[in-house]
Amino acid sequence: MTTALQKPQTHNLPKTTRKYSTKNADWEEFKNKVRTGHINHDITQEKIQGQDTKAGVNNIVREYMKSITNAAEKNIPKLKQRKKSFDPPWWNKEIEALKKDMVRKKKRISYAAPRRRECVVTAYLEAKKIYEEEIERAQKEGWKKLCTKQEGESLWDRIYKIIRKAEGIREDTTLIEKGISLNSEESVQLLAQKFFPPDNCEMDDDIHQKMRKTVEEMTSSLQGSSADEVPITMAELISTARSFNPRKAPGADGLTADICCAAITANPEVPLAIFNKCLEVGCFPDLWKECTIVVLRKPGKEDYAAAKSYRPIGLLPVMGKILEKVIINRIRHSLLPRMSRRQYGFMPGKSTEDALYDILTKARSHIKNKEIVLMVSLDIEGAFDNAWWPAIKYQLAKKDCPKQLRLVVEDYFKGRRVVVRYANREHVRQPEKGCIQGSISGPTFWNILLDPLLVELEEDGTYAQAFADDVVLMFSGTDTHSIENRANVALEYVRKWGIENKLNFAPQKTKAMVLTRRLKFDTPRIRMNGQDIIMEKEIKLLGLTIDDGLTFNKHVQNVTRKAADIQKKIARMAKLEWGMTGDMVHQVYQAVIEPIVTYASAAWAPTVKKLCTRKNWRRCRGLSHKK
Repeated sequence: MTTALQKPQTHNLPKTTRKYSTKNADWEEFKNKVRTGHINHDITQEKIQGQDTKAGVNNIVREYMKSITNAAEKNIPKLKQRKKSFDPPWWNKEIEALKKDMVRKKKRISYAAPRRRECVVTAYLEAKKIYEEEIERAQKEGWKKLCTKQEGESLWDRIYKIIRKAEGIREDTTLIEKGISLNSEESVQLLAQKFFPPDNCEMDDDIHQKMRKTVEEMTSSLQGSSADEVPITMAELISTARSFNPRKAPGADGLTADICCAAITANPEVPLAIFNKCLEVGCFPDLWKECTIVVLRKPGKEDYAAAKSYRPIGLLPVMGKILEKVIINRIRHSLLPRMSRRQYGFMPGKSTEDALYDILTKARSHIKNKEIVLMVSLDIEGAFDNAWWPAIKYQLAKKDCPKQLRLVVEDYFKGRRVVVRYANREHVRQPEKGCIQGSISGPTFWNILLDPLLVELEEDGTYAQAFADDVVLMFSGTDTHSIENRANVALEYVRKWGIENKLNFAPQKTKAMVLTRRLKFDTPRIRMNGQDIIMEKEIKLLGLTIDDGLTFNKHVQNVTRKAADIQKKIARMAKLEWGMTGDMVHQVYQAVIEPIVTYASAAWAPTVKKLCTRKNWRRCRGLSHKK
């Protein structure tokens, strides 16, 4: 018997797409190198204006990005791998100097002359006092900065950043599919297939084939058409470039938002000419279509060995995101006035709390009029991952989106490439449908796709509202039989609309609930796709637990328990690294506990008068006084 020992192959993929440390970058020198790079690569406005094909634009963009990358390589320090530090996060050079001074004065005591001993001891005690006071001040300031600073992030981003810091980083685990344990390579392939399912033309019915043909004819008619879009202005380019947060992870090229912004402002006429040429030719450069996919865990899942417990976040090149945002802003400016006002997701001036307040206000008004209310929460399986591109293009044409913008969108969907990273492995895939989560255009494209459903339901007299892919239908009346009929008609229309747009509404995950105020009623029987929808006593909608009596007792219990658990996690982290004083506990309460508990309070505010709600609230407030 012969045994061969072989060292296993290791794949050390970088854990971040960041390559450069821009904190101490010499931006003026970088801009000079960018301008020199434009000269060396012969990137001029005249040459850009002379390009009339997509291939020519792609070549220009390739040379332009090469000049930026070369300038970054020569003038911006590389990001060094962080060594594990045992110093607490509040430690700084001033404290280090005070510690050395205190230790030096302490050593002097042992060999000080008797007549000078008292003086030396006094000097040591004063140094020790200053050292301890500075530590206490640094701990408080460091913790306050972590809890309160805003860096282009939302309130919830800050809260969960604190929580992630408390929990630490988890390593990726291999997955299990149909009872079979997969290795790392098979796991990343499974996730890539789940996140980016194929668009199988062989499964098309007559409606799908007709839509594909119609979209192709519409696109062909755009070729050679006269420009109908105003050129991009310098102010538009600069303001868009500056709107991105430099702390956000970049694409595979490693160029963060501050690097791209500096490159644009170094010689703004060149990128402006490139962007306008993209708009004129109807081109979205191939170099900006590659996306690195980071796999994140969905919170609150019991089993992380299943692929459905994860979601993808796309990291795209920042320069491409700037062009994408310019195009999307123009599409939104053109289409938003004609879109349904019942869409609350990714719409200006609207939020989840607005959506919850409006639907509960309407439900309360019906209940006050002694009507029975039926609320149905729909579930779309893999909504963003299955957004059908031909349907999006069709809606853009139907809504009279400017032709030049439609040509750019047409090219935007062509030849895309995603690199999924998981368990120290990579898998490359070409998506055929879906909106990449984390992209600039994804939310807008989804809203455009879903808009016809909301409009048609509203015209048929059905109250429907959505927050991105969370769609809620509401029916009211004095007779459950008529409510049942109207609900079944609406659900059948929703099902057919989903089939036409290659979206699957899952009846097994669809929730329904009857709201009333002590009225007797026969339970309505509603069906979707031949399956009965079970009536629930409570529905969780956009993070708010709504019960059939609108008491919100369950919601208050859930959020106070969640707040207490989070407070404990953060307190453990803070106690180890910062120390835990009364002021710091109060900062935890203000930064984390209070936003969680008061979320959507405008919708459930009337329940504050109840004794049990006030008890839970006082218990939660008591966390801020514990040391």
